Amino acid sequence: MNIQYLITELEVGGAEKALFQLVLGVRDRGHRVQVACLDRAGPVASWLRDAGVEVLDLDIRRSPRKGWRRLRRWIDEGQAEILHTYLAHANLLGRWGAFQPGGPRVICAVRVAERERREHLLLDALSRRLVHRYVAVSEAVGHFHAQRIGIPRSRMVAIANGVDSAQYEATPMPETSRPRILFVGRFHAQKRPLDLLRALAQLVRWEIPFEARLVGEGPLREQLLDRRVRWGLEDVLEIQSFQSEIGKEYREAHLLCLPSLWEGMPNVVLEAMSSARPVVATAVGGTPEVVVDGETGILVPPGDPSSLARALAIVLTDRELQRSMGQAGRRRVVEGFRPEWVVDRHLALYDEVLKDGSRGRCQH
Repeated sequence: MNIQYLITELEVGGAEKALFQLVLGVRDRGHRVQVACLDRAGPVASWLRDAGVEVLDLDIRRSPRKGWRRLRRWIDEGQAEILHTYLAHANLLGRWGAFQPGGPRVICAVRVAERERREHLLLDALSRRLVHRYVAVSEAVGHFHAQRIGIPRSRMVAIANGVDSAQYEATPMPETSRPRILFVGRFHAQKRPLDLLRALAQLVRWEIPFEARLVGEGPLREQLLDRRVRWGLEDVLEIQSFQSEIGKEYREAHLLCLPSLWEGMPNVVLEAMSSARPVVATAVGGTPEVVVDGETGILVPPGDPSSLARALAIVLTDRELQRSMGQAGRRRVVEGFRPEWVVDRHLALYDEVLKDGSRGRCQH
């Protein structure tokens, strides 16, 4: 097969890493792959190029009209059978770019239950007939999106993320008197890092020994630094930028905490579990499809720092629980979230779409 992949940008993020993994897996099965991004051909573009995959940067933000023409030409000249798009802007522009005689069939990846930018959902609903299939990252995301844009569930396929467990060492818990809580992600309202700081302040009041590290970037960074001082967390909390060696962060931690308001299927949860670390997270989106409450971690309601603090306290104060949850999480990822299965399911979907005589349009 000849498959084109279009994504909004190629900075380091969950969708970008998932596309990188899928593109190489499909390419290594003998298929032709073409990749383009609308804007910001960041580090993941370099990863792809280093792996021998060409990446076209359409630069559509700086030059919208020229970028649009380049997109149409790339699709036309690529002569692909499938156009698989990732992230909201690429999902919308890609389907219109492919709407031409002989154009490819369109598959749109849905990575999150979008609760913030409702205009994206409206535009998606208005142009949904140009999409042959949607691929959701979790059952929860697929159900949410199908309802919001008004398509039958049969047009939505759920394919979870995969993680290469060989890349993450299942090392023993570090021997220390202060177990470490790790947060990895954007410093953004969706991820609710301030809820985590409120929970940490509660742990300090309870006199539970711990230390915490927040790794990321985002608009809440300055606010986090301010609250770190105002809430008396200077001695227990470190805030730092993304590191190239994220595996080291998991090895040095005793648990991962993700207090998001909504999620798709967070890669950091899969990575932490692959590293044999328990997860304390909110029961949102696809997270409960990965974290087994009470077995591989603890799930709490979103927007509830008190419940988050109690769950953290349970794991922090029980070293045997940390070990057993970590080992159970590692087994779950190895047995159920293999990257080769992600490739298998996508290739099966591509075959199904190509055999479908309705060409590139949803009939509902």
